[in-house]
Amino acid sequence: MVEGGYHHLVLEFDMQKSVLLILVFLLGILATIPFIVYPEIPTSKLGSQQPQTPARQQKTNRVAICFFGIIKTLNITQLQSYEQAVFLPLKKAGFELDGYLHTSLVRYYSNARWKNLEAGNIALNQTEGISLFSQYINFSKVEIGNETDGDRFFGDLDQYLTHGDPWRDNPRLSALLYLRQLHSILRVTMLWGKRTDDYFGAVYVRSDLEFRSQLNVGAFRSVCGFSGLSIGIPAVQHGGFDDRFAFGNGPSMQKYGQRGLGLLAHSKKSTIHAEKYLAIFLCMNKFEVHIAPISHLRIRSHRATPDGGIDSLFNNFHVQMVDWKSSMMHALSFRPPQQCAPYFQVKSVWRVVPILQK
Repeated sequence: MVEGGYHHLVLEFDMQKSVLLILVFLLGILATIPFIVYPEIPTSKLGSQQPQTPARQQKTNRVAICFFGIIKTLNITQLQSYEQAVFLPLKKAGFELDGYLHTSLVRYYSNARWKNLEAGNIALNQTEGISLFSQYINFSKVEIGNETDGDRFFGDLDQYLTHGDPWRDNPRLSALLYLRQLHSILRVTMLWGKRTDDYFGAVYVRSDLEFRSQLNVGAFRSVCGFSGLSIGIPAVQHGGFDDRFAFGNGPSMQKYGQRGLGLLAHSKKSTIHAEKYLAIFLCMNKFEVHIAPISHLRIRSHRATPDGGIDSLFNNFHVQMVDWKSSMMHALSFRPPQQCAPYFQVKSVWRVVPILQK
């Protein structure tokens, strides 16, 4: 009995090892293709290779690059990362770029949430920042608003905090800055809103990032080629979707840019957490969502970073989102709000593309 049991265990172990080797082999094959295909799971139908909506004909090769948010302290390394990660890959693929930018005139910036990063009043120069960006991309339209434009547009902050402040470590200020960002997104959307037919697609990107991987042009061409509402998002993050970067066809990005208009109604049902609200908004509007990882860091206003600098932050970011297998696991573990479960879909997860130097 003991000997037979032993041989049975050995045989079982060998079978498990064989299955493991087969799985490793299959993963090796998957690593060579630009997208990852998964079986359907109950609430998100992850990984369907083909869109539900038919592809639309590409009538133009123009792409709108839409910058939003406060322009903080920029340097050449940061600007070159925009060029190498976003502008050049699109240009090399045959696209022509038109820049649109909205920012607010903020002479001094402070955020108590990041005590060692943005403490005190840090002098900013939006005009200089726009001039630096202009060396890398041609702007069709630029709008510089007042810092409090978003406050007047959205009204009393308290009406958005019915279910509490999601940023408890920085009460009220982070919520206020979030509303101002949504207003900036709305304004830059209005700059190009009547020209959706002039563009194959649009990229929305914050103006205070630094990139460590580049846009997957295959994902961009595929997502923008869908005729329905579809969007490319960098990662599943904080129980929702990364809200610093996105791309899609014109109608999709118009809708994306207007999500601030639904925030008040949402605030009566839940907190206004940025990433979670974006996921719910896309869900309720029946977007097809595609995870197309692109590594980016948010650079603080005086460029200081904790734990030894940007590389330390990048290592953490890499573990969470850059590695395509990690991105896959994040997407698999994501569950949408219950009211969206019947039709919410993450359609595909694309591989990370490293930045190639000129």
